[in-house]
Amino acid sequence: MISIGAKCGYEFNPFVIELDGKLSIDMSSMIGIYSGMILSLNDENNFLFTPLIGISLDHNFGAAARLQYKHFFLEANKTGNTTSCFIGIKCYVYE
Repeated sequence: MISIGAKCGYEFNPFVIELDGKLSIDMSSMIGIYSGMILSLNDENNFLFTPLIGISLDHNFGAAARLQYKHFFLEANKTGNTTSCFIGIKCYVYE
């Protein structure tokens, strides 16, 4: 199944909180709020691992794990009876 989604969050080092929304090709949708901790896997801080836990809008608990290299990430997510994997690009807004 193909989905498109967006994440909007706030990072306060080393923690993150984010709102996650996805819309699938069959018009099913999922919205959830997740929080976790960002762990650096190398000295340059460009290879990151982020375990996340959260809850979806329909009250299903979820867990996710994200591997990030610079601005590119791969994420696996398990919410309720749904397991998914995402590839994405992270964009930052600086204050």
